[in-house]
Order: sequence, then structure tokens, then C-alpha cells
Amino acid sequence: MYPSNVTTVFKHSQLALTLLVLATQCFAAGIVLKKLYPELELKDGRVLKNVTFVASTSTTAMAKWDGGMGTIRLSLLPDDMGSADQVSAPNASRTLDAISAIPFDGSAAPSAEALAERSLLAEGGPALLALKAIRFQGEMGPVGGGTPIVIVASQPNFRRTEILLPQGRYIEGYGPKGAWYATQKSGEEAVLAKPPEQSAAASNDLDESFIEPLWRWKELHAKLNVTGQELVTMQDSNTSIRTYVVSVSVPVDPRWDYLIPADDQTTPYLVRRSYRDNAIVATVRRSRFRRIASVVVPMQYEFDDGNGHLVDMRFFRVVLNPDTNPEAFLGPLPAASKEAHF
Repeated sequence: MYPSNVTTVFKHSQLALTLLVLATQCFAAGIVLKKLYPELELKDGRVLKNVTFVASTSTTAMAKWDGGMGTIRLSLLPDDMGSADQVSAPNASRTLDAISAIPFDGSAAPSAEALAERSLLAEGGPALLALKAIRFQGEMGPVGGGTPIVIVASQPNFRRTEILLPQGRYIEGYGPKGAWYATQKSGEEAVLAKPPEQSAAASNDLDESFIEPLWRWKELHAKLNVTGQELVTMQDSNTSIRTYVVSVSVPVDPRWDYLIPADDQTTPYLVRRSYRDNAIVATVRRSRFRRIASVVVPMQYEFDDGNGHLVDMRFFRVVLNPDTNPEAFLGPLPAASKEAHF
């Protein structure tokens, strides 16, 4: 349910990441996002190796480098950033590096259906499926330098995401009329940057579904197979967990792999890989599970789209079944419509 919708925040239109990049890349013209700088000497004397910038604001830039990651003040960057050596960043990510295949004996594995049911029950089972809406509040980006983000997801497949930046907000949604996004400068009203598509949102849109394909497999006439075992190294830990890989494929092209703990029946799936044309288009790792009422909620996500985009999200507050205004999923009215309304 909510996990599908949260990961969709990234997957369908690279939502949170794309908006963050669009919102910030123009504020530091000398920085090239998603490029690898082999070496950068900061004005305070520090020398960083293999630096990749993932986002920037009017005063800071978020980056990863050998041995660390964090926020760097733009005033510390070299004046000639545009001429600094840079190469394409590798596509390999921490997500894939942290997953290792292990020998697999299919005859000894539980059935795929049993594993799917186990994962659902570990996440809340009937209580999870009964959810009508959920609200997440947290941050995306490096710890200590993250960007505030709020996500509201609602049945059947609607959502609204707000990314807070120093100069204002970027707001993205998916509602009855399709996907849209808007900008809002500080002190001003939100303005649609991309109006919603004219076609109505399909209630069974797999990319926007409120319920995971793993749990909808009967309804989707999907095939479930246990295809292997993998070790998953948990985020911020050296602990490795043995998992079964459950593949969910529907009659049309999409396919998903879910990595479900093999020896722990109380923990839901840890990793989800999304495929198109047999190519991985998104990988999501989930951790820091917390029980809220009768539902188990992952409080941390790591998303990799396979193109060098890697985003961490940490949630600090989760509200089950919050009051939601259906109009919030339609986006702000165009300026002309507002004038006519008043």
C-alpha cells in the first residue's frame, strides 16, 4: 500500500528527485549535477576526492565524496567550478553493491505465495489494506543537511508531495486528472508549472497504485516465482540478512522483484526492484521499520533509478488516515481560473 505510493514518488516521474534537481540546479550555475569531479580543493584547504553533487540551493550544495557525504557551502567551492575536471558518474550504486547473490536451492524454499502473504502480514495485513490515507513528514538528502519533504498518499492512487527549499516550495501531485507539479515562491501563491494530463487517472495504474503488486498478484493475474536468494546489508549497519527473491510479473511488461527475509517472519520485504523490458529502472531499499498502531512502517528509504540518481529519505512523523482534502490532489488553480473564481 503506502510503500508502493512512496516509492512511486520517485519512480513514475522521478518525482522527488527530479523536482529537487529542477528546483535547485539553477542556483549554482557552476555546479554540474550527477557528474564525478575526481578532485576538488575547497577554499578552507580541504581536498575532496571523487565528488558527485546531487543537489544545490542558493547557498549550499549536497554532495558525496570518498569517505563521506554532506552539505558544502557554495562560498567554499572553487571560483572556476565550471572548468574543473569532471567525468560521468558511475551507474553502480550502494543499493546494488550491498546486495549479494548466494547459492539457491529452489526445492527447499517456501512457495512464492507463502512469502508474499508473510510479507503482507508482517507489514500489518488487514490493517494495512484497510488504510485510506497516510502522511509522511521527513527529509531527503544527507543526514544533517537534508531537504524537508512531506508526502500524502490516499486511496485509490492519489498523492501530493511538497519539497521545501530556501526560496520556496515545489509541489507535485497525482490525482483524478493525472500528474502535475507546481512551484511556490516564498510569500506567494503556488503556480502550476505542469498542468495535469487531461486523461483521468486510472484506479488500477500500477505505477501509481496504493497497494503493492506483491499483494495484488491475484487481482492482477500475476505470476509469482521464487527466483533466488540474496544477502542484503542493512543501511547504516554491517548486518546482512538472507532473503528470498520473489518475482512478480503481470501479463503486460512490468515486473518486480521483492527481497523478503528468509529467516525472520516479522519483517516485511527489504528491497524492491522494478523492471521494464527486463532492465532495472528503479531499486528501493527500506529500513528502520516502526510499528504505528497495527501497521509496520519503514521510516527510511534509499532510492536508485539506475542512472546515477541516489536519494535517501528519512521520515520522522507518520500519520495514518489523516484528514485529506480531495482538491489537494488536483493541484492549484491556474492564475486565470483564480481570477475568474474571485
